[in-house]
Amino acid sequence: MVLKHFRHIIFLVAVLFANQSFAFTQIDSLKSELSNADIGEKFDLLIEISIEYWSVQPQKSVDYANEALKLAITSNDKQKEALALNRIGVGYYFLQQNDKSLEFFKKSFNLSEEIGDKSGICKSANNIGLIYEIYGEYDKAIDFYYKSLDIEVENNNKEGIASTYLNIGNIYYRNNDFDKALEIYTKCLEIFDELHNKPGLIKSYSNVGATYTEKQDFNKALHYSKLSYELSLSVNDKDKMANNLNNIGKIYSEVEDYDKALDYYLQALEIQKETNDTWSEANTCRNIGHVYFEQKKYDEAFLFLTKAVEKAKGINAVSLLMETYYGLFEYYEINNNFYEALKYHKLYASLNDTIYNTESRRQVSEIEARYDFREKEQKLHLFEKENEVQSLKIQTQQYVIYSVTGFGLFFFGLLLFFYYRFYINKRKRILLQGKNTKITEQKILLEKTLAELRESEGKYKTLIESIQDGIYIIQDDKIIYANEAFCELSQYTYEELCEINHVEIVAPESLRAFNLYYTKQMRGEDVPNSIEFRLKSKKGNSIDVTTSSGLVNLHGKIATIGTLKNVTQQKDYENELIKSKEEAEKATLSKTLFIAGVSHEIRNHMNSIIGIADVLSDTTLNSEQQDYLNVIQVSSNNLLNIINEILDFSKIEAGQIILEQEPLNISKIFKDVISLHAYNAKNKDLYLKSVISDQIPKKLLGDPTRLSQILINLVSNALKFTDRGGITIYADIYKDDDISTQELNDTLIKFRVVDTGIGISKSSQDKLFKPFSQTHAAAQRKQGGTGLGLVICKNLATLMNGEVGIDSKDGEGSTFWFTASLIDPGIPKKNIQIDSGKTKKQFFNGKRVLLVEDNLLNQHLTSKILIKEGYATDIAENGKIGLDLFMENPYDLILMDIQMPVMDGIQATRLIREYEKENSKKNIKIIAVTAHTKDGERQKLFNAGLDLYLSKPFKSEELIGMIEDLQL
Repeated sequence: MVLKHFRHIIFLVAVLFANQSFAFTQIDSLKSELSNADIGEKFDLLIEISIEYWSVQPQKSVDYANEALKLAITSNDKQKEALALNRIGVGYYFLQQNDKSLEFFKKSFNLSEEIGDKSGICKSANNIGLIYEIYGEYDKAIDFYYKSLDIEVENNNKEGIASTYLNIGNIYYRNNDFDKALEIYTKCLEIFDELHNKPGLIKSYSNVGATYTEKQDFNKALHYSKLSYELSLSVNDKDKMANNLNNIGKIYSEVEDYDKALDYYLQALEIQKETNDTWSEANTCRNIGHVYFEQKKYDEAFLFLTKAVEKAKGINAVSLLMETYYGLFEYYEINNNFYEALKYHKLYASLNDTIYNTESRRQVSEIEARYDFREKEQKLHLFEKENEVQSLKIQTQQYVIYSVTGFGLFFFGLLLFFYYRFYINKRKRILLQGKNTKITEQKILLEKTLAELRESEGKYKTLIESIQDGIYIIQDDKIIYANEAFCELSQYTYEELCEINHVEIVAPESLRAFNLYYTKQMRGEDVPNSIEFRLKSKKGNSIDVTTSSGLVNLHGKIATIGTLKNVTQQKDYENELIKSKEEAEKATLSKTLFIAGVSHEIRNHMNSIIGIADVLSDTTLNSEQQDYLNVIQVSSNNLLNIINEILDFSKIEAGQIILEQEPLNISKIFKDVISLHAYNAKNKDLYLKSVISDQIPKKLLGDPTRLSQILINLVSNALKFTDRGGITIYADIYKDDDISTQELNDTLIKFRVVDTGIGISKSSQDKLFKPFSQTHAAAQRKQGGTGLGLVICKNLATLMNGEVGIDSKDGEGSTFWFTASLIDPGIPKKNIQIDSGKTKKQFFNGKRVLLVEDNLLNQHLTSKILIKEGYATDIAENGKIGLDLFMENPYDLILMDIQMPVMDGIQATRLIREYEKENSKKNIKIIAVTAHTKDGERQKLFNAGLDLYLSKPFKSEELIGMIEDLQL
């Protein structure tokens, strides 16, 4: 909405910049003066007290203005009587009694016309126009505005001209002539900018922004509205802050960003309640009602629209009532209350006809023709020329006076000089000659110094002109110096640069940021050493530049001196680098996704192979069959390890490894690692043991899977290259003051895998921890491997804020070590004690398990493992069937695959949890069984409601061990 009519009244300026506490202090001071004043002074004091009461206690403002009126009538002073009548009208305006306000404004106007008081006519005419504008009688309003404008132009009062133009622009705005309104507002903006008038600039920016909103140019609308808001914020003008927040809300409402619109409207409403601005409060309530209506929150919409009607009726704001009636018509129509809808549509139509009838528009056009504001501009221009002529005359007179005075003083000095010479004696003449000699010497010295200064100045000037970067000096918003490089960059000549405002060379998209930087710097606030922006050349090209500047005192005034550097090529290079990086990341991601997909398929089939091998191992086989089975098991496990290494390496390259933070026990991890390699160690007649420091906490937080992966890799490598003796795994607290990445609750653990193998030479050690590199090539070919294991170890240790290394000599064994930063939670978990007196089948006998799995082979293998351990097992082919079975039968556990047709495992789990919540059932334990290997997948599963995670392919003891830990 355009910045409201009454804000342009001259008599409001003092109120808008004063707060209540200050007002009461002023009032007390004025009352004290009033008691001791004579009759002549009392009138002025009563008027001043009335002004101070306008916004704090309007009724008292009216009372004191009435007292002033009585004094004026008693003293038969018509000019003071007209002024008092005007002040009474203002008081009634603040009491929101617009009819009485108009009555007293008219009395003041008529009396001012009668006595020929142009100042009084101007004020009263402007105020009458504003009241008629509130009433929606725009033809009458613009008539009085032009009467006020005539006097302002005659008095050459630029501020008054611009303020009245704003009011005239509002009439065109309300008559939907937005082009004409914008033309007038832009002219006002230029005048207020020339006068450095902040209140005027706030109004003009706001009105221009509102007009662009109506013209659907929302970028410009937002730009000007925010400029107005920031300026009102800088002068703490709450009334205009609220108005601008309302305008910004209107913009977001127009682009259908209703959440943002509502946020700005509600901020505006809070301020308007504080400032007791009824018109604005009613307008904002209407806007909020519109937003709620668009959001289909009809009850809230009705509440705010009703408030808007109530407040608009109180001040007879006809145009606002019309718009609000239409909102209520829409509300009743959407709620099928057609009787009320018809009622409010009639009210809307009636007011619309009144405000926008043809006769009213015709009268506005006639008045415009009578008072063509373009003619006022010409008059204003003429006054400016006359002022220039007058100023030139004054300067000429001053020049003549100074010249005559100068010549007089000169001749007077000559007379004194000759008089002095006439009476001086010979001795003084000799002394004078000595002084003249000294002066001559000083003059020679001075000329020499000046010559050196000119030479130095020339050198510095040459140096500055030869610098590749632009150099400039700005003072009073004008460029007063620019070197040749600056001129070449901007494509302006030096003379042209000195004639324009410095912001004219800033591209529109950078203008706001540059102005903010420049304003803060001029205020002495902390700003960055440099800022990057886009420079607009004379030819209209945009150039990326950076400027570094500082403040200097130049001829007693603050100036900005700075350098300007063209960074277009640098920006282009940066953009190319970013593009190349994005393409490389995209390619890496595609490769990772491909490998992950292939891995998923291979793992599914490997799960079947390993599962069948585990099942076969529990059957009766002859020795030949047992040998075949061993080959299958060893080969499948080796193949699975290779797949895991390739996949992990791919994810490390893509930066997709995400560490989990789970409780872990180093003793248990060591036990599992030794158990995994015990068979191979025994076959080679090697010992395999562990040593854990007593200082290490029993419970830590970290990623047990990745920690185990590093240890398994290192132990596996040690076994490959050790033929006698054995391997020992150590864990100790590691302290290093140079490590700055440790948090206060982190514990840095050093793990060592020490073997008595063949050792590694110094030259071979340099190849370790690099992709696809292998030492002992012959032995490696014999043992197999991808050459990625140690690379993966190094990257995982780095992710754990640690590092890796090796201590070894050829033929003397090796020590591979790594450090890992683990979190000490401080409160260890209680261990769950399982009654050892019960066997597995006794403890779990009679429990029912629901297996949700779409792969037939995996169904067969998993169910066989469960049945063997004493579980009754039902099978569902997808999540939908699994959900139905769960709701129909009682189960103790669900094994849930994730990727399935019809309904996947995550969706099925969410629906199961919702069913349990709705029916107040205890949550059943659900284990995710999936071939997905992407890091971060676990957290998604846990968020969906799954309890545990088992990765395919798995061994039967892994599944049964996990179920046993649940103690169903």
